[in-house]
Amino acid sequence: MRHSSKRQAFTLIEVLLVVTIMAILTVSGLRGLINVQRSARVNDMRDRFLSFLDIARSYSLNGKQVNCTLAPNAGTLCVPKSFGVAIIDDATCAGSGKKIVQFFFEDDTEKNILAKNILDSYCRNPQTVITPTYPAGVTAPLITQFSYLTPFGTFNPGYNSQGVNAIILEFCDGSTCNNTALKKSITLYSNVGVPE
Repeated sequence: MRHSSKRQAFTLIEVLLVVTIMAILTVSGLRGLINVQRSARVNDMRDRFLSFLDIARSYSLNGKQVNCTLAPNAGTLCVPKSFGVAIIDDATCAGSGKKIVQFFFEDDTEKNILAKNILDSYCRNPQTVITPTYPAGVTAPLITQFSYLTPFGTFNPGYNSQGVNAIILEFCDGSTCNNTALKKSITLYSNVGVPE
């Protein structure tokens, strides 16, 4: 006796349907992964900036001694007049904008605000934009700088902005902070400089 068997095969429509579903799932997964990475960059930038602010305020409140670098106290321990964090242009940082975040202190002998005694610094993520938002009538300074005066930690929220109640910093992923869902904000109040 001869037995005949009929093998079932996938139709072209079924194959195309499976391929289409797999493609949709792959694209969705990649998009979610990219969004997670972008969000992580923004969160990391904000957290690192906040850690610099916390250290600067702590050093100011405790009268932290540092190794002075400017004459006439160069090479000796001293208590600076302030500690702070600055966001400035720097050619050593890669990426458009070339911003660097610096943790610095100021000697009593220091006159030029552009000359800083750098304790620590890092380049911002090239994909992350820091946009300080100043109130109407306030001129944005050349350097976005936040200083804590010793020994009481009195806060100065940037040059040319005395008397300002608060400054908002926006950390965003992209070339600007406009029309982006990936945005983290920090509000700095001028009375004590505590972020929220």
